[in-house]
Amino acid sequence: MINKILISLIIYLSFGLVSCEKLSDQNDFRNKYIGKYQVVETRKSFGFPYSGKSQVTTKDTVIIVRYGYSDSTLLVLGSEIVLDENDAFFEYYYSIRFFEDSIATYYRSGGLGGGTSQQYNGVRIDKMP
Repeated sequence: MINKILISLIIYLSFGLVSCEKLSDQNDFRNKYIGKYQVVETRKSFGFPYSGKSQVTTKDTVIIVRYGYSDSTLLVLGSEIVLDENDAFFEYYYSIRFFEDSIATYYRSGGLGGGTSQQYNGVRIDKMP
């Protein structure tokens, strides 16, 4: 008898915890960014060792946007970011912008003599990461 009561209590509490978790997740402002994005990746290599000529490659790929480690961050392409009021993140060499279920990113590296830039442009295809 005690086992039945204990099992019933555990099941009841489990449903309560799951219900509370779903309510708080619905109010998370990051929900509109989370998911999989079908993008076109463009990479440009310039300068040394290309003797001043640029090399450009493009391909279709999927990137995933996940919840970050804190309540205000997102994980995108291996970076944890905080968006500004314009749904964007900007640093000197790196930027990400979300707009109408779309994403655009830009990253540039290099220094004296050469480097690369990477760009991803695409749309969200799934709201689950």
